[in-house]
Amino acid sequence: MDTKQKNIFLQEEADAWFARNMEAITKFEIERDPVTAIIKKYRIEYTNCLELGCSAGHRLNGLKSLFPNANHFGIDPSSKAINYGKNNFTGLNLSIGTADDLSVYETEKFDLIIIGFLFYVLDRNLLFRTLSEIDRVLKNNGLIILVDFQAIKPLRVKYHHITQFDAFSYKQPYENIFTSSCLYHLLEKNTLYHNNDFHFDSSSDYKNQYAVSLLKKNIHIAYE
Repeated sequence: MDTKQKNIFLQEEADAWFARNMEAITKFEIERDPVTAIIKKYRIEYTNCLELGCSAGHRLNGLKSLFPNANHFGIDPSSKAINYGKNNFTGLNLSIGTADDLSVYETEKFDLIIIGFLFYVLDRNLLFRTLSEIDRVLKNNGLIILVDFQAIKPLRVKYHHITQFDAFSYKQPYENIFTSSCLYHLLEKNTLYHNNDFHFDSSSDYKNQYAVSLLKKNIHIAYE
């Protein structure tokens, strides 16, 4: 199985991403976070929250200040980011790893899963394995907040931060994969933000726009 992108992220690119984004991580403000805005808007309450691609856990740390009685878990391929989080944030459960293998977590553990800029760099042959793992660890009636690059049609774009081989980012409306199963329904989709300034954007620059979607899992509602 071709997992070159997964391997290079584990070896170096996730650490490099962490280094490139250190300023944004240290200056992160939970009050300006679109994920947190969705949580507040829908008055979401949870016991166990998992963030996939959590980096150092800075968002989880902010959420912990708002939900001190909840448990916050994060997984990221960057050992440097996870070590930074463990040294600078308290009360978080952070692990090094990738979302195609969530065996460290038991089935139906989480009522909220945050997926931040993960799918677009995922090896295509790991996409459905990752979806299966996410579905396994999410409780029925649980929620997903999905943040990823958006495109009106699927796009494959060179990922220029990796030069050892031809690596790509894949941009498409990933919420459609969940909703097409009829086991998830879309509560809201905030689109489109521009990746350069994180403001709403109505231009035709589809390669650099992203969306924030809220999905709910209900494995019976489609058959009622």
